Parts: sequence; C-alpha cells; structure tokens
Amino acid sequence: MYYWVRQFSRGGSCTETPVQTQWLAVQVEESLPSSGQGPIFLHVDAISVEVRPGANLDLLTDVIRVLQHQC
Repeated sequence: MYYWVRQFSRGGSCTETPVQTQWLAVQVEESLPSSGQGPIFLHVDAISVEVRPGANLDLLTDVIRVLQHQC
C-alpha cells in the first residue's frame, strides 16, 4: 500500500478526467448465511481494499476519502 500512497502523492498515473459515480441496483433472491468473520473487498476501478473484521473505521473512511479524491 505504501507504493500506491507514494504514487498518488507524486501525481501517479491518474490522467483521466473523473467520471461521475454510477450505481447499479441489485436484487438479492436468496439469503446466504454469513458468519461475519471473513474480510470484505472493496473494488474501485483498479484499486482494491481488503477490510477485515475489527478494522479501524476512521482509518478506512480516511483511506476511501483519499482514493476518491485521487482519481
């Protein structure tokens, strides 16, 4: 992750103009049991963030905010 923080602080490879976020409606037909113990993965374009149970939500919020304003 340190590599990407450095890339973004240098101006990285984000040369495209920002695109407005598009939301997709999803219909869930079957409820799957979840133990709530596994990580979740957030994917935004080429960036993926793994969030594990017990993660610091303030830090996650800050990371997402930085990523949103970089590209």
